[in-house]
Amino acid sequence: MPARLLRRVERVERDLLDRLLELLGTLERDGDKILFSGPNLERVVAIRRELEQLLTGGEYARAVAEFAGEFTGQQEVTDRAFRLAFPEVTPSDLARQVLATSRRRAVDLLAGAPVETNFLAPLAAALPRAVASGADWTATLRELRALVVGDAEYQAKLERHVKQVAWDSLAVADRTYAAAVARDLEAEWWYYSGGELPTTRDFCAERRDRYWHTEEVRGWAALDWEGKMDPATTADTIFSLLGGWNCRHTLMPVSWRVVPEDDLARAQAAGYWQRPAE
Repeated sequence: MPARLLRRVERVERDLLDRLLELLGTLERDGDKILFSGPNLERVVAIRRELEQLLTGGEYARAVAEFAGEFTGQQEVTDRAFRLAFPEVTPSDLARQVLATSRRRAVDLLAGAPVETNFLAPLAAALPRAVASGADWTATLRELRALVVGDAEYQAKLERHVKQVAWDSLAVADRTYAAAVARDLEAEWWYYSGGELPTTRDFCAERRDRYWHTEEVRGWAALDWEGKMDPATTADTIFSLLGGWNCRHTLMPVSWRVVPEDDLARAQAAGYWQRPAE
């Protein structure tokens, strides 16, 4: 789902660049220099306003809305996984409310003030600066192009922002929902699920495809590792934040009956767990 959103963002960036170049063509120039004039300063204000409207009311807004809608599909996948381990599970209204809150948070990050800060603000600063300084026309186009669509050395600001937010918001929402359902089930055991990527951190590689008791997971928050969301990662929030920025792994609650005996013994020796009486 984040990959689909990013492909649409790339198209949005190209469309924004095309329109930006059209609007820049209305600026007055003195040879190869942008003319420092009142009309040009007024034009850059209008350019910034139109770019904002393109983001808030155009293809980008539709892409964000569709991405938010896909959280429901992810919830259905998670629910199916729950039912395999806990056939009796019925996620509570509170757990579903947690997911809805995460979805709203994702929309706020993708379409709200952070877009202003990470994308529109740099453009808004570059345009009047170019006019006020009588900047070189070609150099100004190169700078604005890098901001909007990036170049060989620089990822576009909107794409970079969306890439981080999309992956993290979906993963954190999924894990937060799983943790909420686990509380309803009073589950004590977790399976560290997910594949291995070139970017997989040692922290995740050492834990994935293994079973862990709740107290062991809580203890991880006291550790330090590259990519950790610090200081946000605590013994309570680690179930949602897990490996940190761009972590694509998941903690899924499981019944103790599927946990290998060695793992049960490890938790029992540490005083975390006692085998229930049959």
